[in-house]
Amino acid sequence: MKPNPYINISETELIKKYNSFSAPCEESKSILTYLWNNYQSFIVKQCRQYFSTSSYIDFEDILQTCFITFCEVIQTYDSKLGKLTTALSRPLQHTFTLYIADAHGFTQHENLMVTRYATILKENDLSGNEDIHLLTALYNKNYSNTPITTKSMMRYRDYYLMQDMVRLDQYPIDISKPDISQSTDSVWQGIADLSTYTTVRNYIQKAEGNDRLFLLFLFGFIPSIEIEGHLYSVHEKPHPIKPLRKAYDRIFPELSRYLYESACIPDTNPKSLMTFLCNFFALKF
Repeated sequence: MKPNPYINISETELIKKYNSFSAPCEESKSILTYLWNNYQSFIVKQCRQYFSTSSYIDFEDILQTCFITFCEVIQTYDSKLGKLTTALSRPLQHTFTLYIADAHGFTQHENLMVTRYATILKENDLSGNEDIHLLTALYNKNYSNTPITTKSMMRYRDYYLMQDMVRLDQYPIDISKPDISQSTDSVWQGIADLSTYTTVRNYIQKAEGNDRLFLLFLFGFIPSIEIEGHLYSVHEKPHPIKPLRKAYDRIFPELSRYLYESACIPDTNPKSLMTFLCNFFALKF
């Protein structure tokens, strides 16, 4: 095995040589490959940190986009300003947010607003289900040069919650599941099947607005939801029960028919649907 010809050359010199255009084409490719291999583990780590709420991202697809970002960064890199990892961090974050925007058909402006909304939640330790007027006030305090209305905030909150749909891209094979191998319950066995998960995913993706949010809550993809001004959490006993019951009554008939026709539940009895939901939810926590 031949020793790597660049191992004893400083990174700074390699980047200068790559950017000088004096090196032959094949050597430039070789330098770029060497640098990329050195930083790929760092970039993968950044990917996984950014998409920590989802393990179902196509990382190969993202890495291809990150490679373009990597090339752009080293073309303007100045070692006097800091390490290459530092120079890469902000462009990579931009790449990740654009990836989310593209996945959901957001404009760059909408994506910027969603990013700001996420910052508001993180800085104030909020769940996103607080009073919309409070969220709007916090936003306008942070971004006083570009204030928004409550109606706009509601739209950006919906966009933010839609980002969680990336969790539905594939079957959650890496989620810790309870031991269902000894269970004879056909519902448990059905949920363990990829086709059943895909059936649920497709149903949620076709829903819109509040119905989509409620279904995400129902199947355990988001931990809480606001209904008629009341906050409901998967970890707390619902109170008051009436608004939640009304939401159930609106969603359940169509959902039951869909799951029955898809052979996920034995009948359209509400008890069968509740059993299915409880078992599906248990797989996610």
